[in-house]
Amino acid sequence: MAPLDAIRGIAIALVMLRHAFPARFGAGGFVGVELFFVLSGFLITGILRDDIVKGGLRRSSFYRNRFLRLLPALVVLLAVAALVVETTNRPVEDRTLGDGIFTAASYTSDLPHWPIPQLGDLTHLWTLAIEEQFYLLWPLVLVALAGRSTRRGAAACLALGGAAVVLTVAYGVQSNDVSQIYTWPTIWAVTLLLGCALSAGVARPRVSGIVSTLAIAALCAVTLLPEAKGQVWGYLVVLPAAAVLGALVISNAMSERPSWILRNRALQYLGTISYGAYLWNYPLSRWLEPKLAIPVTVVVATLSYKLVERPFLRLKRHSSQPVVARQAVTG
Repeated sequence: MAPLDAIRGIAIALVMLRHAFPARFGAGGFVGVELFFVLSGFLITGILRDDIVKGGLRRSSFYRNRFLRLLPALVVLLAVAALVVETTNRPVEDRTLGDGIFTAASYTSDLPHWPIPQLGDLTHLWTLAIEEQFYLLWPLVLVALAGRSTRRGAAACLALGGAAVVLTVAYGVQSNDVSQIYTWPTIWAVTLLLGCALSAGVARPRVSGIVSTLAIAALCAVTLLPEAKGQVWGYLVVLPAAAVLGALVISNAMSERPSWILRNRALQYLGTISYGAYLWNYPLSRWLEPKLAIPVTVVVATLSYKLVERPFLRLKRHSSQPVVARQAVTG
């Protein structure tokens, strides 16, 4: 659905602004990643629940579709990153390039205290690691909840996710380094689970276009805060508040009258190429002048979508994701 693409467009725009102007948009990456995670939990839960209702979750098809969607563009990025490092003598911190690429490709760069190399140009791929781990675990949870109250189960998972955030922040405070927990899956689980709970019908807010517009404005205002990942308030205040605002915007996007911002064609297009834009913007901002990296990212992401992502998307089995997502909200 085009309004959901617009949400992706807002998310990737905030991430790119953070990379280009870190002093001005200190929390831009924080908020952008949250929007991606809430939307992912919402849509993936809708797809999985639809499969279960139709007679059983086809996990092999689900994982096949996820890999067709995500892996080809990632492989291209890793190949180009290897070429850049080797030809320009840019070391991936103090470890070998091969280890860094293996860590990125194995989706393990988010694990706490994992003996991983510093990823340098590929540091941002921790979000993909969290997504892949979510794809592995959440279908199992939904299967376990089959025949029971999905709403109660989703609400319980959301509560556990909230508890995980509090415990993780407590660990960060005790270790005197709160910033280390920024990439941990226990921090972002609650954001993903809020999207899951929204899809499962734990909460079904009816959000008007005006409220959605105000929520988007509030999210943009939050990005102007200083860097949040090294502050306790970033996790205990900004994270839950931004996640709730994102859920409100998603609810409005699924309505018959989305906010005028979500009908913006430029944002919708940016959302369409948002995966490639996310993959490429951070390394491009390290290889180029950060401000120049934004237009170059749009060009590279467009090429990625048309030449790499879209051909593989055609191999996915046809499914009506918009219908699934709408059913997740309305029934």
